Amino acid sequence: MSMSIDDVVSKFDPEDETGLRCAGVKLPASLDSAFVAEAIKGLIEEKEPFVLFCAGGKIFIGSDSGAYFKDLLPEKWSDGRWRIGHEPHDPDLDDLLD
Repeated sequence: MSMSIDDVVSKFDPEDETGLRCAGVKLPASLDSAFVAEAIKGLIEEKEPFVLFCAGGKIFIGSDSGAYFKDLLPEKWSDGRWRIGHEPHDPDLDDLLD
């Protein structure tokens, strides 16, 4: 049976019936393999359960471990570069957006 990346992502409800928060990220397969390996290595070192799925030019990393897991995932920051973890939030900039 062939599954698309969207089929896999659809299995990760933002909140399932048990109330657990799920997290996941779709990465372009064109990302540097060393960067993807670093992200996966970090998850293994933190002993976080996760799934890894690659299809259709995308890589999906997901888990039902919740918010903490998101801190270990790659994220595309406002400068357009992929980094591991969340982009720092500057509350002083909130006034500029209002």
